[in-house]
Amino acid sequence: FPVTIDEAVFGKTILSFGEHSAVFYGTDNSGTEYYYSKNGATEKPAVFTKQEIMNIYTENPNPKLLDYEPKK
Repeated sequence: FPVTIDEAVFGKTILSFGEHSAVFYGTDNSGTEYYYSKNGATEKPAVFTKQEIMNIYTENPNPKLLDYEPKK
């Protein structure tokens, strides 16, 4: 379900672009949001700012911040 950035939890909240999702990694003191993402089959996973990911996935300018519970 949708959450705000204030409710986001490290490793349990995702930024969903529909076809792509990134895992919330936290914010720095200036409020910059960071996400763990693997941007494509040949790319290595890495930590990106929200803006860096949005620059890659431009087809969805309004990604959703969602609480994520993996299926057991």
